[in-house]
Amino acid sequence: MDTDSKIFKVTMKYQEYPSNSKPVGNHAIVLGSSMAGLVAVRVLSNYFKQVTLVVRDLLSDAVENRKGVPQGKHLHVMLAKGEQILGNLFAGLRSELLVSGAVSIDNQQDVLWHQGGDYIARAKSGIMMLVMSRPLLETTVRRRVMALKNVRIQAGHNILGLITSPDKKQVTGVRVRHRAGDASAETLTADLVVDATGRGSKSPQWLETMGYGKPPESIVKIDVGYAMQPASTGAMKNYCRTHSAL
Repeated sequence: MDTDSKIFKVTMKYQEYPSNSKPVGNHAIVLGSSMAGLVAVRVLSNYFKQVTLVVRDLLSDAVENRKGVPQGKHLHVMLAKGEQILGNLFAGLRSELLVSGAVSIDNQQDVLWHQGGDYIARAKSGIMMLVMSRPLLETTVRRRVMALKNVRIQAGHNILGLITSPDKKQVTGVRVRHRAGDASAETLTADLVVDATGRGSKSPQWLETMGYGKPPESIVKIDVGYAMQPASTGAMKNYCRTHSAL
């Protein structure tokens, strides 16, 4: 911290996520291609000989919103810590996003924060954030994941349920079926199954049906919502100029 100017100077330190020379398992399966799912695949790729990502949607290489991401059309901001974590997992991600259209902004100077009934004074903080669309971030990360040599993606598949060992002491895979035509069910076995399907997850019901009992659920209510209003560049400049003294 610069005690004279009272400005925080943040230096982003990136360290490529280390690879593990001795895999802990042969095969891991990740269900769902959300950001959580993509990051899970990236991490597991260092510890398993093969990682399979099972996705319900038919994926496109185009930067476009997915049906399964209702908030995808909102403008997204990647906070500094999130950028640092993703930068460790995907070397050069920040530069790639900037080249693709993302914008770097100062956390306090370039944002109008309205909190507690008033605006927060705008001043240079030195804490930089990336602003972009959700599809841009997700597509860029997904391309990186798809390029990993030990990762394969099964897109356009419905997840039918989990499979276990005969004594039901271990989940050993999943049953899936391609959404097109009259495809038959397929069994994928694995040492580890990660459910990253989000709010629509059926794992609690599957586990209960299999005799494990329904996992306890905890809910953290934040009572926060957000909305977005498209505006012309000129209108936004006038608004920011009006509030520049705050």
